[in-house]
Amino acid sequence: MGFDQPFDFVNSDLDQVTYRFTDSSVPPRYHRSYSIVVTAQAITVTVDSYGDIVAEKSLPSSAAQLQAAWVLLDEARIHPGRKDNSPRCTGGTSDRITGAYQGETRFSASRYNCGGESGPMQGDIAAVKAYFQGLIPDFDQLIRT
Repeated sequence: MGFDQPFDFVNSDLDQVTYRFTDSSVPPRYHRSYSIVVTAQAITVTVDSYGDIVAEKSLPSSAAQLQAAWVLLDEARIHPGRKDNSPRCTGGTSDRITGAYQGETRFSASRYNCGGESGPMQGDIAAVKAYFQGLIPDFDQLIRT
């Protein structure tokens, strides 16, 4: 897989996908990062503040729901992109998408967002983020816990 080529999620053997959002540097009472993990058996969301878990929820899933996530990631053309060596802004947020097979990571890409800059992961990350948040019925309330 090249940096400029989207990963073929649908035709992969991956059995788990994780979307991770890391919040910006703000006081702990406002900081909310979260991970949403989808497998054929469960969808699990973990909300944390600087690593301290503040909420967790697990919902049943299915092979069809996992397949729908793969289709979305392919349609969003998610790929790692090329890293640059320019100085990074501090205090921004980040998104990470990870795919695994039997616990072994086979795909991982991330994007930082700060000061109007972002990179290096490419694709329609906003659609991916909205999709994963939409898997959790009371996501907005859970994130405010």
